[in-house]
Amino acid sequence: MLAEIYIWGPGLKERFTGLDPLGKKSQLIYDSLDKNILSLAIGQDGFVYAGSDS
Repeated sequence: MLAEIYIWGPGLKERFTGLDPLGKKSQLIYDSLDKNILSLAIGQDGFVYAGSDS
């Protein structure tokens, strides 16, 4: 179970990383080939959608 999700950027390949509830262990969730993820949304289906400028 992940407590928080962080996004690394900008201008580099965007990386979505989650932390455990204690904030001690990180886990790479998604490594995007697109640069500059500008928006995130969670759909009713539980999927995370990302929008980029490329």
